[in-house]
Amino acid sequence: MKESLSRSLTPFIIQISLALLAFTVRQIGIEAPSITQDESTMVLFAKGVLERGYPFITQRFDEFLISTYELVPYPIAFSMWLHGGFSEAAVRYPASLFATGTTLLIYRFGVNLFDQRTGFFAALTFALLPWAIYWGSNAFYPSQLQFFALSFIMVVHKILYDKNVSAKWFYISFLVYIPTYLSWEGSGFILPVVFITALLLRWGQWHWLLNLHSWLAGTLLIFLVVSQLTYRTLMREPFNSVFGGGRSEISFASLGLSKVNFDPLYYFISSTSESHVLLTLLFLGGLIFNRKDWHLRYLHTIILISIATITLLLGFYSLRYIFFLLPLVCLAAATTTIHFADRITTNLGDARSLFTVKLAKILIIGGLLINFLLVSTPWGVRPLELMERFQKNRPNELRPDLRGFGFRSVITALQNNFRPGDVVLTQASFPHTLYTGTTGDYYLQNIGIASIFFHPNSKLAYIDKWIGNPVLRSKAELEEVLANSKRVWFAQAPNSHSNIDDDLYNFVTTRMKMVDESFDGSLYLWVNPAMQQSKAIMSSSNTE
Repeated sequence: MKESLSRSLTPFIIQISLALLAFTVRQIGIEAPSITQDESTMVLFAKGVLERGYPFITQRFDEFLISTYELVPYPIAFSMWLHGGFSEAAVRYPASLFATGTTLLIYRFGVNLFDQRTGFFAALTFALLPWAIYWGSNAFYPSQLQFFALSFIMVVHKILYDKNVSAKWFYISFLVYIPTYLSWEGSGFILPVVFITALLLRWGQWHWLLNLHSWLAGTLLIFLVVSQLTYRTLMREPFNSVFGGGRSEISFASLGLSKVNFDPLYYFISSTSESHVLLTLLFLGGLIFNRKDWHLRYLHTIILISIATITLLLGFYSLRYIFFLLPLVCLAAATTTIHFADRITTNLGDARSLFTVKLAKILIIGGLLINFLLVSTPWGVRPLELMERFQKNRPNELRPDLRGFGFRSVITALQNNFRPGDVVLTQASFPHTLYTGTTGDYYLQNIGIASIFFHPNSKLAYIDKWIGNPVLRSKAELEEVLANSKRVWFAQAPNSHSNIDDDLYNFVTTRMKMVDESFDGSLYLWVNPAMQQSKAIMSSSNTE
């Protein structure tokens, strides 16, 4: 009786422990990093939800309705409502909750596909991996997308694997895909990926295709995608960029091979991090077990086809685009570990005994787990990271030692020193608006990096794509603003100045005085010498 009760309680205790661990590590220092540009976008849309019930942003001349990430602002708005307003922790709680939910899904998927050992190993890996912790404490979409995408992939697995699957699962797949697609429209790539996977793994077994419910659910999926893309196109029509471009300009797939920046190895190279070395090796090592393990073959196929599809059909590259695949990688790596341990112990020969087998498995699995904890967690050792070539071009999301862009400290310094009549040039309009409640005055850009739009009511004809500030597009326009202003602030974060050329950047930084600097942000001030001199003369005349 006691043994039976212990067995029934063990999975429950494991899941509670994993959930607490995943949530706790994501709460450590969650308020420390400044809100990023992407996070501030979602938070401002969330404020629109609290104000009117739907996500919108008020710009200088227009209101901008959300046309992608449609569902992301709602959990953030609810969290802000519960916590009485904006704070870094409040807007990031939903991401932590989604990450905790993903941890539990990984455990359940691992148990259903393989066994309890696999589920625990995979879930523990995800709970402590720096990449997963970063997005699990960030208010942008990846954590929410990952939870729903994994749910969808789990449902598709059941449909393909179970030949007598109930009709309800086809419609469940549609219901689960709705929040997946409306968390990020790029997840539309998952549909052709799972279809190709089905063809490859179930060729000749057409129970999943020769089913009326499959076609009805598929029709609903296509209708959802087409409807959202149509809505996005209509909403963005008034904001078609005149100059510049960016990821937000992409509404449909574009052949990556036709782009000058096509890089077939981007996602493999960009994800190289000491935290992922062991995980990657185990994932690749699992290919040798594919022939005899259909479940593992399903994971590998989804991962590899997804990476190939996103590389070939997205004109822009970002490591977060493949973040939704991380749970599958963790599961594949855990499965490989268990297979490896089982393979070794089954070859112990006549000398093996039950005790020897158990001890060998514990040593193998425990050794790999200890190595993972030593190497693949934010608190582990990373000797390779001390080498300069491993530090260059490393995305922030793979560097747990980095705090992110210093928007907050730079903007706080600006608020503390601002005087009525001062002019503010912003490079990050949304964080500036979020932290100050003001929009700034101008946006500086003379390289076509970000989209800018023509607007007949703007005094400089062009406005930025975020708040709608007039755009200074040349040194001459900047000099005119300087000449007609007493004091001009330039809030720059990050310090890469990617949207202004070196000549203009050197002009700004040499003519203006740096008054504050953060990890990756700077605040400059320019005081008009002519107006200062005029003020001094007037003061002298009044004295006489």
